[in-house]
Amino acid sequence: MGNFFSRLIGFVYISKDDPEAVRIAHMTFWGNRKDEYYKKTDFVPFSDLPDNVSDIYIHVKVYDQPKSTMYISLKYGYVLDKEQFEEVFGGISELVVTQKSTNSKRQS
Repeated sequence: MGNFFSRLIGFVYISKDDPEAVRIAHMTFWGNRKDEYYKKTDFVPFSDLPDNVSDIYIHVKVYDQPKSTMYISLKYGYVLDKEQFEEVFGGISELVVTQKSTNSKRQS
């Protein structure tokens, strides 16, 4: 499990100073935060991957690291800026941008 969670993306940042720079934040095996830096053009578009948008985890691949796979959750995460997200990972017309509800109640 530790290896999977070390490849699970927590945050994706776009630099205001350099709009082509993308920072991916994830955890290491030991639980420390690790930031990796890429260009927008480094990512394989979601449309070129075999995943479905409704899957819990979607593969994130980088062109020059074909054996390295990271994962992002579109089902349980949310996107703040759909336009920037699609610039990095490619357009997905059926992608629904939602925010987590702060009023969610647990049913017993």
